[in-house]
Order: sequence, then C-alpha cells, then structure tokens
Amino acid sequence: MSKDRKSKNLRSSLIRLINNEKWQSISIPLVAIVMSFIAAAIVILLMGKNPLQAFYNLFQGAGILPKPFYGGYKSMLTDFMSLLNAMTPLLFASLAVAVAFRAGLFNIGVAGQMLVSGFFATIIVGYSGLDAIIAKPLVLLIGIVTGGLMGGLVGWLKYRFNINEVVSTIMLNYIAQYVISFFIQMYYIDPVSR
Repeated sequence: MSKDRKSKNLRSSLIRLINNEKWQSISIPLVAIVMSFIAAAIVILLMGKNPLQAFYNLFQGAGILPKPFYGGYKSMLTDFMSLLNAMTPLLFASLAVAVAFRAGLFNIGVAGQMLVSGFFATIIVGYSGLDAIIAKPLVLLIGIVTGGLMGGLVGWLKYRFNINEVVSTIMLNYIAQYVISFFIQMYYIDPVSR
C-alpha cells in the first residue's frame, strides 16, 4: 500500500470517527487534545527547544510522571493534588460557561464572577477563624451566591435596558478586577511587607 493511500485511509477513518455521533463525546475532546499538543510542539520547536522534554516536564509537574527526587515530604501525590487544586476552579468556570451556552447565552463574565466570589469568600470566611467543617461549605455557598448575583445583574441589565450580555459581562469583568484590586491594595494588604 502506498504512503499516499495510507494517509488517505487514516484521514477518512479519523473523519468517520469524529462524525460518528455515538463516539463524538469521546472523539472530539481527544482530537482537540492531540491537536493542542501538536500546536504546542510546533511552537516549542520554533523556539528551538525539545517539545518531548517540555511535555515530560509538564507531566512531572502535574504529578502524572515521577520527578527524579522529592524534598520536604512531597511526592507525586502532592504534585497531583496541587494540579487538582488549581484545576478545580477552572472546571467550575468552564461548567458555568457550558451551562450558559446550553441556555443560549454567551457568558464571558466568568472571570469577573470568579474574582468577586473568591474575594467575598476570602473576606467573609478567610478572616473569620471558623473551623474547616463550617468554613468549607460556607465558602462554596458564598461563591455560588455572589457568582449568581453577578450573573443576575447581567440578566437584569439585559431585561431592563436590553444591554447585550456579552458587552456587559466584559465590562463587569474589568469593573470587578479593578475594584477588587483597589480593595486588596488599599485595605487587605500588610502595610509592612506589602
């Protein structure tokens, strides 16, 4: 079989796999992941570096592959838990975008909603000294309520003044970013250590 024919067969089988509705929930994300690795490899190659080494280091830092040595009671599990800790808010943010998109809205305001939710949860619970058993559910509840209020504000602006939700969420992202930055820099920072 010629090389051109093998390439054509591979392409047609990939297209069939992606177009098969039964497997689309698995095939489309996998193809997206593979394509992102290919794009990243091209960029890394253009920088003159080895993409395999970069991906190996990425997986080591994520706790998927072991590092040569660990210090201070750390392990592969510690790295993996750090990955999950950083990934969880991003998963919830993507879920918020997916739910809104499913409802026919394009929610760009997730960044502002996350900032406001995190800020209020930190101020209300972080400085309270509550036990973890009470603090963790309270943080989730405060995050849900404040994020919902931010989304509700956008919905109210759309209903009352017919303001496009894309424009209002982008603007509210910047408003949230600058207002929270002001409060952090002026009121919630150690004046000695900054």
